[in-house]
Formats: sequence, C-alpha cells, structure tokens
Amino acid sequence: MSELPKAGPGHNALKGWDWAYGQTPEFEYAVEKRFEWGNVTATIRSKHGVILSCDLMLSPSSASVSVNIQPALDELGQRLEGRRYGFIQDMDIFSGSEDTLREMADSEVGAVWRWLKVEMSA
Repeated sequence: MSELPKAGPGHNALKGWDWAYGQTPEFEYAVEKRFEWGNVTATIRSKHGVILSCDLMLSPSSASVSVNIQPALDELGQRLEGRRYGFIQDMDIFSGSEDTLREMADSEVGAVWRWLKVEMSA
C-alpha cells in the first residue's frame, strides 16, 4: 500500500488563529439565550478576528428581576472589545484577586460569559 503524501508546511498554518479568524471581513453576530433569571441578547461586531464591540442586553421583561445586572453586562461587553475572537481566557475577563474571580465566575455574568465562549467557538 502506498503512503499518502505528507501535508505541506502550509497545513499547520491553516490550524492557527490567523487563518481561522484573522482574515475575516467585518461581521455582526447576534444570539439570544434564556437564563433562569432573564433573557440576554448578545450582538458581537468583529473584524479581522478582533472584537470591535459586544452589546449585551437584558430583555426589558427581565429587568425587574435582575435590575443590577445590566451594568455588569455592559462591563463584560467592554472587556471583550479588542480581544481576539474565539481565543479569550477567563483571566482576561475576570481580572483581580482569586476571590473576585470566583465570585464573578459564579454570578449571572459568569453564566453569560460561559455561554458566549461556547457561541464564539462554534
């Protein structure tokens, strides 16, 4: 049985961030998810694999349930700006002491972040 030829040097380049995301035109991606505490809509604008903006909106019908979460969602969206699409680590988003990191990760904002990570890697 004859061997298949080995992939050329460009094969590894196709697996990298630059190929998968870095050459993408500007696009907007909108998704919505229902959480126990409310509905969140995320609208992400990206160009060349870098997030230009991320608007996270709690639905008006959910606002009375979690009034204090919208400012935290706004902050999460701002922390995503300028980051590489699909390659963001938890530490990039939840900086600070280990206690702060744990508290944020266990909050509603942490749930939104986990959802967004899955959406951006799909």
